[in-house]
Amino acid sequence: MSGRQLALITPIRNEREQLDRLRRTVLSQELRPDIWVIVVGESSDGSLAAAEQLFSDLEWVSVIPQKTYAPGHGHMNFARGVNDGLSFILEEEGGHPFQYLSKVDATVDLDTDYFLKLAQALDMDEELVIVCGEESFEVDGRKQGVPTQPSGDIIIGFNDNRLYRRDFLVSVGGYPVSISPDTVLLVKSYKMGKRQKVLTTTGYCETRLGFNKEGAWKGYFHWGRGMYSLDYHPLLVVTVGLYFGLRFPPHYQGLALPMGFLSAFVNRERRIDDPEVRQYFRKERLIQVARSWFGGK
Repeated sequence: MSGRQLALITPIRNEREQLDRLRRTVLSQELRPDIWVIVVGESSDGSLAAAEQLFSDLEWVSVIPQKTYAPGHGHMNFARGVNDGLSFILEEEGGHPFQYLSKVDATVDLDTDYFLKLAQALDMDEELVIVCGEESFEVDGRKQGVPTQPSGDIIIGFNDNRLYRRDFLVSVGGYPVSISPDTVLLVKSYKMGKRQKVLTTTGYCETRLGFNKEGAWKGYFHWGRGMYSLDYHPLLVVTVGLYFGLRFPPHYQGLALPMGFLSAFVNRERRIDDPEVRQYFRKERLIQVARSWFGGK
């Protein structure tokens, strides 16, 4: 355990009601972060003041207001908030860089060994640069898990509550200020020949069903917009919409995803300025999904 240094970033916006649980789940970790930066975006519910008060007794926790914003898709501002946290951490490192960087949302209940097991996985495999645990939801009182990595797929089953190898993040220029930044990092690591893994021996429960505080419909609608930005093949958009619509309630969310994609197409929204990522989603991803879902290699 000696020498392991873990830095944690949690971006929040209008999450005052989630703060008590967030504190409990992080403080219950068997491997606690050496530094935890909570970045508070523009909030109307007093999140900044509430977080400053709640965490004031913990010297290793810094609550900072988000500094940079951009118009347009909410994911862009979310990514800027994470980057603000990353910049803060890199400044605090001095000559002693952290080994791993983690980002978790405010709405998760983590298994107590979550950080520990993810860090151990990174310790054991130097080619592994991104690792997360299994994600689950409470649906009608029953715990339902998200499928993980069929046929070794690099995206299906991956969630955004992860540990990253610090050197990998620095090598790609930090946290991407883009739509679906965590997905972009998966693709970048894959193209670099590095490994990504969903660890099935630990996990967390996502307390907000629908991936968005505004509800399932808007969450999946914005996901569809993000797919347009990444240059997803339209057939893949429809396939993913059907998959999630049939598997997870509310089932109408499957329609919201292609509608978000269509809205972005009609409005000619900006696409990501990264030819490598766009090429992957336009040319390679559909074949990978077919192999993953239908048992190919």
